[in-house]
Amino acid sequence: MLKKAFLIFLCFLFPSYIFADGFTSSGDLSENQFFDTLGFGVGSLPKKGDCPNCIEYDSVVGQDTQYLLSNTSISDITSIDPSYALIRNPNLYASLSVPPYTHVDFIYWYKNSTGHSVEIDEIKVYLTRYYSSQGDLRNVLDITGIYESTHLQIFTWIYPRGGYFKSYDGLGMVNNDASGVFVLDTIMVKSPIVFDKWEASVSEDVVNMKIFVRNITNILEKDIVFSHGQYFFKRDFQPNQEYVYEYELPFEDIGSFGYATIYNPNSRKECTSLGEHLESYFIGDSAPMSGVRGEGFNYIGSRVKPWSEAFCITRTPYAIHSSEMIYMNEVEEEIVEDGLAEISNSEVLGISKLPQTNYPFLYIPIFLFLVVVVVVWYYHKRKIQR
Repeated sequence: MLKKAFLIFLCFLFPSYIFADGFTSSGDLSENQFFDTLGFGVGSLPKKGDCPNCIEYDSVVGQDTQYLLSNTSISDITSIDPSYALIRNPNLYASLSVPPYTHVDFIYWYKNSTGHSVEIDEIKVYLTRYYSSQGDLRNVLDITGIYESTHLQIFTWIYPRGGYFKSYDGLGMVNNDASGVFVLDTIMVKSPIVFDKWEASVSEDVVNMKIFVRNITNILEKDIVFSHGQYFFKRDFQPNQEYVYEYELPFEDIGSFGYATIYNPNSRKECTSLGEHLESYFIGDSAPMSGVRGEGFNYIGSRVKPWSEAFCITRTPYAIHSSEMIYMNEVEEEIVEDGLAEISNSEVLGISKLPQTNYPFLYIPIFLFLVVVVVVWYYHKRKIQR
């Protein structure tokens, strides 16, 4: 407190030489007056419905990105903290509940209240808490990060804000009193269970199906329900496990085997921040992001208060449908019934190659046609000679 009183005294004594922001000489967060914070917006939702390449899900909790860009400023979601930085209200645009394949936007608000121009060299968004086992957005988002324990100075004390983060280029030079909001990044919510590929063989009136499904995460997914036509099976998927569903369906020569469905009843919530009590100077996991100013000092512009989890993304239960499994029938029905048609590498969600069908029996009708032509030509020639 004596330090702050002394600085106030200097402001009155030498008003033309003292800036409102004394961070430039010390790196003390209590002097930082460049404020910024983070939020989550819904950029786009996946196609919904009982149809190929569609997803079925219930309600979505979150605000549309375009609304946030057009209708909010940093003052709408923060308040002044009597200690340092801003208080980030955890109940405003700091959490989402959405299905897989939703595009989530990292939204960035800022304001320069230093009294002078400031250069912002780097912005770091935390993807985890200090201990990632307590919260890790990488479990629900298709994103990677780098681990670092950032040292932050408050008065004479050094506090760390550790965790995995993703780094972004800073704003460069920001004029005094400048403020704004923009999308910093767009990340997709991932489905832990995915279709890899499918194979099918047709023999008489039966289709022998093989569907390859994989858990792409290191998390156990329980009670996963697979269905296709009359086939239905429920099982658990161990971390990073692939499973091949093998079953038979009645063959209907209609050009398609339809599409398969995976229902995942599990939800997963991951948070990167935990608030501090209102009088706290401690950082802990309260800061959703940090940055580097041009003076070479690390800073934070906001902390979550009061105590609560914040900056959470919840992946909700969902059913995902594969692409339609197209069957290319290029031979007569009786030949197909006698032979074996192989279809592989067909298009399933995430697989772009169309099905390939090979029929060695196509050569038989061509051979018979040539034999008939030769016989007709022979008898026609004998008739002319007579």
